[in-house]
Amino acid sequence: MKITDFRLKIRNFYRKYKIVILIVVVAWIAVLIVNYLLGKQTDIKTPITTYKPHTAVMDSSKVPEKLQSPIEQLIQKYIEACNQKDYQTAYQLLTDDCKKNAFSDNIENFEEYVDSIFDTKKIYNIQDFSNKDNTYIYTVTILNDIMASGMTNEELETYEETMTITDTGTDSLQLSVKGYIKNENVDKMYEDDYIKINVTDVKVDYETLIYHVTIKNKTENTVVIEDFSDANEIYLDTNYGKRNRYGLSLEPVVLEVGETKNYDFTFTKYYDEKAKINGLVLANIRILPTYTGTEENRQSELDQAKSIYSVTLDVP
Repeated sequence: MKITDFRLKIRNFYRKYKIVILIVVVAWIAVLIVNYLLGKQTDIKTPITTYKPHTAVMDSSKVPEKLQSPIEQLIQKYIEACNQKDYQTAYQLLTDDCKKNAFSDNIENFEEYVDSIFDTKKIYNIQDFSNKDNTYIYTVTILNDIMASGMTNEELETYEETMTITDTGTDSLQLSVKGYIKNENVDKMYEDDYIKINVTDVKVDYETLIYHVTIKNKTENTVVIEDFSDANEIYLDTNYGKRNRYGLSLEPVVLEVGETKNYDFTFTKYYDEKAKINGLVLANIRILPTYTGTEENRQSELDQAKSIYSVTLDVP
């Protein structure tokens, strides 16, 4: 074959397939460039996450490393028992104080509580929220396990549970739920010719203090301590200001002749806040021969008062 004929065949081949040849060349060059760049990249970047389940979101304090796995295992065991409706196992994981003060020492109350949250199988995640005095407060977000339930196109319901884990220092961790932390004996008493007041103990939740108070009327008159006719009749005095008691349906603190009543005085006080308590103040105690509780009679009844005074109890 003549060289001229060979060249013609090559030229004709090129004219016929030049688009295909161009595509192959471009692809080949691209492969070379990619291989070159990959060869130059020596550091492999790992994904960055901000999720730190054992670092408190409030102050960045950390749960001791030796407690992290035991805490995870304790919460996991509790959640699994609730998912399986193994009430007894879950209940026994709680402290005796939590059983008493959060569920009135009644497992049926606990069962109702579990059923209200674990109506279907749940999954969860944990986040350390705050740490104080060997007590670690976790926010546990509980949500529907869509993979297990097969739900689609439904709103993802979540429930946030405040769990507290206390390190007793004896190789055991204590679990409480519903934000319950502990109960403290107070045993503070005040008595005069008119009344006797005894603050027996205080229930400490993460967000509140609940003082259990017994008041006795020693007189032949009506004792009025709070009837909402004035502001700040009963309050918790702190260096951050006054905290009035609150509740869904506050009852007046009024005692008839010779009457003794028990009260729960609830105040907002976060467990980890630094406010110092100066005292529980009953600021407007009135000893009244006549009491109707009506606005039109209020001043005339006050004018006849045997005594009007305040009492401050030194409470934690």
